[in-house]
Amino acid sequence: MGWQSDWLYRLIFDEAAKLWTQAQKEGSGTFGPAPDRFYVQQCAAFDWQKLYCHPPILRVWSFDTTVWPALVAAIPFPTPDRAVRGMFFVDGSVQFHIADDRKRVGWNHILGPRYGRGKVFRVRGQGQTATLEQDPAFGEWVS
Repeated sequence: MGWQSDWLYRLIFDEAAKLWTQAQKEGSGTFGPAPDRFYVQQCAAFDWQKLYCHPPILRVWSFDTTVWPALVAAIPFPTPDRAVRGMFFVDGSVQFHIADDRKRVGWNHILGPRYGRGKVFRVRGQGQTATLEQDPAFGEWVS
């Protein structure tokens, strides 16, 4: 099974879509403009104590709407544009790591110089009925 047909990736991209919608709303006011795109990066490792993704980056998708993102095939992967506009960067970053047992997903997003979060999602169920929920056992960091 490749990532294109993996239900867990669908859940992860659904979270990215929710974040995109939130950023677009916040960016339409005095805090914007919102990022032009997100680079969604799958990382090889996650520090479960510090709640932070670590390289190497395995895959990158370019996401600029609430539909399925486009896989970036070029290596080296693009570097997100960190120019600041309001409270946002031009390009936001979403990073995730899927635990080996597929029961947890480490998550980071950084949309601006003081707009980021690190947390862990717990995977509930499998397949089409599966959901992600924040795992309270890990807490979170917010900037």
